Amino acid sequence: MAIAIVTGTIAASASLSSAFDCSAGRILRLTTPPAWTSAPLTFQVSNDGITFYDAYDRAGKEITIPCKHNRVIIVQTAEEMAAAAQFTGVHLKLRSGPAHNPVPQAASRAFTIAVET
Repeated sequence: MAIAIVTGTIAASASLSSAFDCSAGRILRLTTPPAWTSAPLTFQVSNDGITFYDAYDRAGKEITIPCKHNRVIIVQTAEEMAAAAQFTGVHLKLRSGPAHNPVPQAASRAFTIAVET
């Protein structure tokens, strides 16, 4: 198994990251920045890296994960694997907070994502 590391940033005073090109494979883990203005993470997904859409599950619930500073979030359970499969071969943006109420970050926040290629 080969692993590619992709990076992206949520700029200071912004809530949406630059695009992560995760199109080479399946997302394995997400590393959070050393500091974080408290908010959950939500996602935007794109098949072409140009047009992004907010990510929701089949029940219409926005896909949300808790986010704390300076952590590695590992995709490990069957449920997490199924959720991550939705993000296989895509371009991804991270959002601080939910789509209807984004949370601007106090400073620039850099993330890395490990992708199994």
